[in-house]
Amino acid sequence: MNTNGPQGAGGTLGSFDIKTIWRDVRGQLWMLILAAAAVAMLFFVWRAKTTRSSAYISTTYSVTAKGTNNDLFSSLSMAQTTAGQFSQVINSPALRTLVMEDLGVKQLNSQISSEIISETNLLVLSVTAPTPREAFLTIKSVMKHYPDISDFMVGNAIMRVLVPPTVTSTSSHLPWNSLIKAFLAAFAALLVLAVFLSTLKDSIRTAKDVTEKLDTKLIGQICHEKKYHSLMAALLGRRTPLLINHSAMSFRYTESVQKACRKIQNQMDSQGAKSVMVTSYMENEGKSTVAANIALAFARSGKKVILVDLDLRRPSQYRFFKVTDKPLTALGRALQGKKYDQELIGYIPSDELYYLFNTNDYNRSTEMLTNGRMAAILEYLKDQFDYIVIDTPPMGAVADAEAIASIADVSVCVVREHCAMARDINDMIDVLGDCKAKPIGCIFNDEHDSPVKNLGGYGYSKGRYGYGYHYGYGYGYGKGYGYGKGYGK
Repeated sequence: MNTNGPQGAGGTLGSFDIKTIWRDVRGQLWMLILAAAAVAMLFFVWRAKTTRSSAYISTTYSVTAKGTNNDLFSSLSMAQTTAGQFSQVINSPALRTLVMEDLGVKQLNSQISSEIISETNLLVLSVTAPTPREAFLTIKSVMKHYPDISDFMVGNAIMRVLVPPTVTSTSSHLPWNSLIKAFLAAFAALLVLAVFLSTLKDSIRTAKDVTEKLDTKLIGQICHEKKYHSLMAALLGRRTPLLINHSAMSFRYTESVQKACRKIQNQMDSQGAKSVMVTSYMENEGKSTVAANIALAFARSGKKVILVDLDLRRPSQYRFFKVTDKPLTALGRALQGKKYDQELIGYIPSDELYYLFNTNDYNRSTEMLTNGRMAAILEYLKDQFDYIVIDTPPMGAVADAEAIASIADVSVCVVREHCAMARDINDMIDVLGDCKAKPIGCIFNDEHDSPVKNLGGYGYSKGRYGYGYHYGYGYGYGKGYGYGKGYGK
C-alpha cells in the first residue's frame, strides 16, 4: 500500500495549485455570477421593504424686528433670537396636536425643523415626511397655526413668507448603486468560497499525485485536447470526437494516447492477458474515450481486436463510431438468454476493428452481467481475438464494473485531472485488487501540463478536452457492418 496517500478516515487536505483552482473557478464562473446576482436582488428587495421613503419640503421666511424700519443689523439680531424660539414653537405639543387634527392622524410621522441661514435674516422651515403629499399638508398646517402660538413666544418679530413651500427632493434612501455593491460583495464572497473548497478537494491534480496518493502505478498520461476545432463548431456545439483515428487530433494528443496504449499492451503481453476492462471511479473522466482509443491503437499494431461496450445502462461506443444505422439489441438479448436475429459481432473496415455494441439501456444490468452468460461470451471471444477491450460503467456509480472485474483478465483505471477524490480512487483500486482483473496501472487523463519531454521534445498548442457521458454523442469515425458469428441459444 502507498503510505504517502490519504490514509485513514479523514484523509489529507488538497494542495493549493493555482492552475487547477483557476480551472475550477472558471468552470463555475457563470454559476457564481448568477448566484451573486440572486443574492444582490434578494438584498435589494429586503432593503426596499425595510427602508422608508421620504419627501423634503421647505419654505423661507424673512425675519425683521418691529419698529426698526428694516434695519439690517436689528433684523440679523432678531433672526438669531427668533430661530431658537421658532424651533420651540414648531415642536411644541400644542402645534403638533393642531397639525395632527388637520391631517386626521393620531401620530405625526413628519419631522419639522427650522434653521437660520448664516449671516442673513432668513429662516428656513422644513418638513420631512414619508410622502410628498404628507409633507406638503404638514408644512401648510404648521404655517397656518404657528402664528396662534408664536405670539406668546416670538413677540417682537415680524415673519414674512419669502419663498412659498416647495418639494425640493424625494428619496428612498436606497440608491441603485447599492445593488451593484451588493452584487460585487456577494460575488467576492462566493469566489473566495469556491477557491477555498477547491483547495480542500483532495483530488489528483498532477501526475506526481498519482504516484504519491494512489495505490497503483502510473501507466500513461493523456494530454488535454480541444473539443472544438473551429468557431462554427463551438457555436453549433459540434464536438470533435477525441479518437486517434480522427484527422483533427493534434500530434501531441495522439502520441500521448499511443504511448499509454503501448505500455498497456506490453503489460498485458507480459501477463498473458487477452481482455482488459477500462473503468473509472466516477462519470466524465473519459474512460469510454480511452477504451475506444486503446482498441484503435491495438488494432493499428496488426492485432485482431474487439471493443466491447458493457456499460449497459448508458452505452456510448456505438455513437463514437457512428454505428447508428439500426438498433443493436443482440448483446442485450444474449445476456438475457433470449434468441436474437442480428449478428452479435460487427466490424469497422476503416479501422480494422471488431465491436460488440449495444444501443438499449438496461436497468437490471447487474443481473445480466452476473448470470454467467457474459463469462461464456468472453471465453468465446478469447478464442477469436488477440485482445478484448471492455468499456465498463464507473465503479462509483453501479456494481456492474465489479461483476465485469470477476471475468476480465486485467483492468486499467482512468483518472481525470482534478476530478475524483484520491481516497475514492484508492477504494476502487482496492476492490479491483481483490478481483480477477487486477489493475495494471492508472492512466492520468486530461493532463493540462503534460511534460513536453515525454513527447520527444516537441512543442504543441493546448486546448480543451471533452469527456465520458458528456462526450459528443452522434460523432465518430467509420461505419459498423454486421459481421461475425452470433452467440446465444
